[in-house]
Amino acid sequence: MLSTFLKAQEESPTLVLAHAAIGDAGALEIAGFLATNRHLLLLDLTGCDLTATAAMHLAGAMRQNHTLESLILKHNRIGEGGEAGLAALCRAVNNSLTLKHLDLRQNSLDGTLAAQCLGEMLQNNKCLTHLELSWNPLDPSGGTVLHEHLKMNTTLFDCQLSGCRIPEETLLGIAQLLLRNRKAKRADLQAGPYKVAVEPRDFPNANPYQGREHALTNSIVSADRTNELMAQLLRFRSALAPTGGEARRAQEFYEYLEQAQKQLQMEVGTIGRVRERVELLSQGFNDREVRYRGDIAEAQDRLEEFVKDHKEIRAVISRFAEQLQLEREAKDELVRDLDRDERRYEAEEARSKNDLAVVLSEQKELSRRLKELQLQSEEMDKENRRLHERADKLREGVTLLHT
Repeated sequence: MLSTFLKAQEESPTLVLAHAAIGDAGALEIAGFLATNRHLLLLDLTGCDLTATAAMHLAGAMRQNHTLESLILKHNRIGEGGEAGLAALCRAVNNSLTLKHLDLRQNSLDGTLAAQCLGEMLQNNKCLTHLELSWNPLDPSGGTVLHEHLKMNTTLFDCQLSGCRIPEETLLGIAQLLLRNRKAKRADLQAGPYKVAVEPRDFPNANPYQGREHALTNSIVSADRTNELMAQLLRFRSALAPTGGEARRAQEFYEYLEQAQKQLQMEVGTIGRVRERVELLSQGFNDREVRYRGDIAEAQDRLEEFVKDHKEIRAVISRFAEQLQLEREAKDELVRDLDRDERRYEAEEARSKNDLAVVLSEQKELSRRLKELQLQSEEMDKENRRLHERADKLREGVTLLHT
């Protein structure tokens, strides 16, 4: 179906396949169409699931094409998996003498390497005036690289960098360079979306099939005129000798007209069916685009809400982090106090143990001394009793002697 569609678009100045999901294989077929086409001014492959491989296919075709002015590749995946596809595409754009507009929005072009490829494309470019790079995470480093390369560019009038995470000061510097280029070329009003100027000389009613159908229907004046000519040939042949050369030539001419008429009817029918299918496809693409735009707007609203929630959550987390830091500091102070108390208690315990040991030792000594004193006291009591007994005996003896 894609081949039939491309065949019908051979003389059209525009080719729009937005959200057709043709993939890299379809991009290869588009590249073959682009390489040999001499009428195409605008090629729109928005959201066609293209990768770096598709970018290489298109880069090879652009080296052979000398008419294309606008190439739209937004909402694809050219930057995923490395910069090889982007680098090939940038080299082809740099060598193109006709391409004025390149749209690479939301293609996963990431960081300094992608910006380097784009910067080298812009550095010495003499034709490109409009470049769209929005929603590619080029980051501050990539913005700096673009800014440096744009200083040597004199043709770029407009460069869209929304959502590329480039600092405001870098964006301001790039905007000043673009304004310089516009003033130098006296093109102050040529910023903003690029529009291809399509002349309606080939397709006066903006119908991509009308030119081809018009050429087919005018190759022979009309069906009625053809039938009239064929009737005249039959009458002319019947008036001639059956074996003569004129009769054979009339018969050949009649067969040629009959075959051409059948071929014409077949091609007109094919074109009608293709046109109907393309109209249905275009309507489907337009419906999907409207739906996707609504989805994108809704997603952007949700994204803004998420950003707001994210800021609030970050503020809450920041407060909690501060509280946690205070708690940690208080905990560290308590741990230090506990360590000091433990060391003091350990020292006091050691002193108490030492004092207890001394007391126990003194207690043992006192117990031993007490036992000794008790023994001495018992012996002294015994001696005292013995002395008392002796004294009593002595008293008795003295009393007897006195008597």
